[in-house]
Amino acid sequence: MFTLENVFSTSGMIPQEHSLQNPIKTVSALVLITRPKLESILTPDFQRELKITRHVKAQVKEIENTGIIPGTLLVGLVAGKLYLYDGQHRMWAALQTDRDSFYAMVQVGEYKDMAELGLAAMIANSSLSRRSPDDNLKAMEPAYPVLKLIRRECPFIGYGGKSDDTVISMSPALQCWEISKNDSPSNRGSMQANKIIEKMTPDEAKAMCAVYKLLYSVWGNDKQYKTMWLKLNVTLVLWLWRALVDSPTSGKVTRLTSDLFRDAITGLTADATYVSWLPGRLLRDLDRSPCYTRIKSIIVKRLFAVHNMRVSLPSPPFMRS
Repeated sequence: MFTLENVFSTSGMIPQEHSLQNPIKTVSALVLITRPKLESILTPDFQRELKITRHVKAQVKEIENTGIIPGTLLVGLVAGKLYLYDGQHRMWAALQTDRDSFYAMVQVGEYKDMAELGLAAMIANSSLSRRSPDDNLKAMEPAYPVLKLIRRECPFIGYGGKSDDTVISMSPALQCWEISKNDSPSNRGSMQANKIIEKMTPDEAKAMCAVYKLLYSVWGNDKQYKTMWLKLNVTLVLWLWRALVDSPTSGKVTRLTSDLFRDAITGLTADATYVSWLPGRLLRDLDRSPCYTRIKSIIVKRLFAVHNMRVSLPSPPFMRS
């Protein structure tokens, strides 16, 4: 029988060379884990949020009775510290018992840094359980500086947790940005969020953050305006940003400054009819055209009423089909 210390100290147990392009060589063993050792295992920042369900609570009684932590705990060794990247709910359940030690099947591997551990966790968990796109992006953050940049510049863009400061999750935020580049923004053929991050440059990440910060300065995290952050509305507003501020589509389209654009989209939250119409609307053919028609009408009226400006907005292909 191995102890957890044996697994990491036995010469040759953990390979020193591995590649994320190929299955990482790891070793599995049935080990005896003392409570202090289990408590010393760290949870990486990219780990999913701990959710205590009835199933998790039922495991407390099961482990109390058997002394066995079910399944396999996936543990990584980084710079001499142990990190649990799969099994946090089972570990929580074990620590709620009165036992001083536990038996568990542990799979261990050594990683050069947290970035490599994060990618390994994403690969491993994708085959073990259904992970959301945000779960995968959170695991990718240590390895991708652009994700760190976005989180630093836009703390209101999160990973689907319960933070009061989060108004939109990372995955839809990235997809809205990418989709808005198209002549006709649509979900059809849209790129997965992890692929968007893999090709995103720091300059593009900074540009995206600048626009999202502008939107946040208008819509904020007020609950009454949470519908403003729906994918349909965000995508069409980003599309208009590109057309009116960043690079107008033609000479017939009125160019706006960032300040004028900001004031224009303030009209969306001021229009109670539009705010109440948005819930349940999706980025699909059925809702896209009527949504754009409403946005266009609100912006035209707002700029004329406040700035006495007569503006010409673009007509996207989906409005002409």
